[in-house]
Amino acid sequence: MYVSGVGIFEDDLSEDIKFDFQNLISDGYSLEKATSILISKYVPSLRKYEENVFWIALAAIQWEMGRLEPLVKEKAINIIDNKSDLKRWWREPELKEKREKVLKNLKEKLLSPNSKI
Repeated sequence: MYVSGVGIFEDDLSEDIKFDFQNLISDGYSLEKATSILISKYVPSLRKYEENVFWIALAAIQWEMGRLEPLVKEKAINIIDNKSDLKRWWREPELKEKREKVLKNLKEKLLSPNSKI
């Protein structure tokens, strides 16, 4: 997985998830169906750290689009709370700290009202 930074969509996997979700919604799929399609497409072949990226990216794009599914929200918040996503940054303490801030900000968003919802 190519990573260009610590932001939510700064790796190729999260960019793919964002692109695929937006396309499924614009093609008329419901939130639930689009989520189901992405889970079936991605999750079976992902490593553990990639699963973290999947749930975090999906939660972020769903929130941005005003369509946050409860299961996705719960998965992302659990990953943020248990800090399992930060394990992949262990060799880069400064980047790990920056990623932790990004995730903290995302959690605040996910827990806040979204005017689009």
